[in-house]
Amino acid sequence: MIWRVALLLLISACVYAEGPKYGGYDAPVRQEFQNVYNDIRSPKIGTGSADNFTVTSLAVSTITLASSATITNLTVGTLTTSGALGKVIQSSATSITAATSTNGTALVDSGLAITMTPASTSSRVLISAVAEHLGIGNAGQTIVGRWVIDRSGVTVYDNVRASGNGQLLATNIYDTVPLLYVDSPNTVSSITYKIRFARAASSGTGSIFFNDGNAQSSMAMIEYAP
Repeated sequence: MIWRVALLLLISACVYAEGPKYGGYDAPVRQEFQNVYNDIRSPKIGTGSADNFTVTSLAVSTITLASSATITNLTVGTLTTSGALGKVIQSSATSITAATSTNGTALVDSGLAITMTPASTSSRVLISAVAEHLGIGNAGQTIVGRWVIDRSGVTVYDNVRASGNGQLLATNIYDTVPLLYVDSPNTVSSITYKIRFARAASSGTGSIFFNDGNAQSSMAMIEYAP
């Protein structure tokens, strides 16, 4: 770019000195003059630098900067991407009617589980579930249930902490617990999400029955790129 500007100055001097004789220069010289003129009018993105120019339409698949290069004061009016931004990567769902129960405060598996392998460490995973259950309190006591979403042995969502007092179960009445959580597993290894439950420590004594009476509970997973 610099040598072309120098050439432009040289030719300009020749044109000024020789006047009409410029038209007699060889075609390559005239073409180079035109190339320099075009470069000055329309800065190009490439090796080197350019300041204060506007790009009306630009399609870029990859932008690579040198280790010492920086981009400052970049303003984007409209950004269109065909990549994975916001894209659903995979999904899965399951449902069960099998019943299980507990009268203790230790978490037990409900049977609802989905195993998946994230496509990227930056993926988000949306977990949703609907758990059908029945609480039966001893001597008419009200049961408080604890419902959690577990990722490969780690509790990522705890209904007791989320709601303050867990899920209240009126004695001998069926109820439904909705669970919804967006997880960031930060792995590309296989993981398993489970719905687990227990009687909350603050609860009265009694039992919690999951899917009692042939009810059906369900669970879904959606992995997406943020």
